[in-house]
Amino acid sequence: MAFSIWMFSPSCNNVLLTKNFSPNALWSAFCEMLNSVVDLFVPSNSVSSQHRSKTRRYPRHVRNRIGRERVVWRHMRQNTDILQIKIKYKRLSAECRLAMRRYECWLEQRVIDSNEPGAFCKFVHSKSAYRSLAV
Repeated sequence: MAFSIWMFSPSCNNVLLTKNFSPNALWSAFCEMLNSVVDLFVPSNSVSSQHRSKTRRYPRHVRNRIGRERVVWRHMRQNTDILQIKIKYKRLSAECRLAMRRYECWLEQRVIDSNEPGAFCKFVHSKSAYRSLAV
């Protein structure tokens, strides 16, 4: 509605017709005006072309450890001189890494124990960065 009112108003037609006498100049002025109207009235989203890595889902006990580690990290950043907080953060960080590694090993062991070639192929495809090149 707003576009049609603006585009076919007398002021818009006067600008197009009084300043552009050749067909090429008239066409380029029309395209310029149309692009500006599209920019004004058409909503748009910007899409990032960066590759987004797949976020890994961990079970609740691992997520709880990650949360505790994050809380202690914030305390450590605020209180850089307290040694006990640094020691606690290092201990929680090691526990968190170990829990994540154990979960990943459990996933791999589950694929091995299934004895299904399809499950193995699916696992390999999920780890591959180039899906079309995976076996």
